[in-house]
Amino acid sequence: MLFLEGAEAVARRAGEELRFAPGETRWETNGDPALLPQPDAFVRAWAALHNPNAGELIISAGDGVEFADLAGRSHLGGGSHGSLASADSQVPLLTVGLDAAPRSITDLAPLALEHFGVEPPAYTRAFAHAA
Repeated sequence: MLFLEGAEAVARRAGEELRFAPGETRWETNGDPALLPQPDAFVRAWAALHNPNAGELIISAGDGVEFADLAGRSHLGGGSHGSLASADSQVPLLTVGLDAAPRSITDLAPLALEHFGVEPPAYTRAFAHAA
């Protein structure tokens, strides 16, 4: 589970706790970073916790667990919901004609807009990826 406490994000699993927040050049952590071993887990968890449409507590489904969507449907074998796991978050990506390689699917719209000379909206620049 993930939640915010002051200026830090808190991850708890199986009685262990990890606190993290973006620093100037890297993530500042207190606890074992291996508690969140998923791809880009700090960036994704931080963004989810700061999403104005999210609640105060976020639960990431464990391996082999599937959350239904708001309509009560499950997408097992297709696009899953509620997990930081690699199988639910890594997808193949092919780009042609872009000057930079996207690190994340959230990089696609700003890169495409930049390619066509259009200024990306401010909300796409709001959170810089911390290393």
